[in-house]
Amino acid sequence: VDLLVTVGSRAAAMGPAFGGLTRAVADAAEAAALVPELLEPGDTVLVKASRGVALEAVAEALQRQVARR
Repeated sequence: VDLLVTVGSRAAAMGPAFGGLTRAVADAAEAAALVPELLEPGDTVLVKASRGVALEAVAEALQRQVARR
C-alpha cells in the first residue's frame, strides 16, 4: 500500500498506525473528488468500508474516470 485515504474522523485515527503516507478526508464526497486525482495509470485501488459511509461514491467516481479514458 503506497497511500491510505481515510474517510471520516473515526477512520482518520488509523493514519498514525498505518505508518505510511495517508490522506484524511471528511466524507465520501471529498474522497470521490480526491482519489481519482491521485491515481496514475496502472494503479490498483481497494475501497473498503461499510455501506454507512457511502463509499460507493468513490467507486463510481473511479468508474467514471476509467470510462473517460
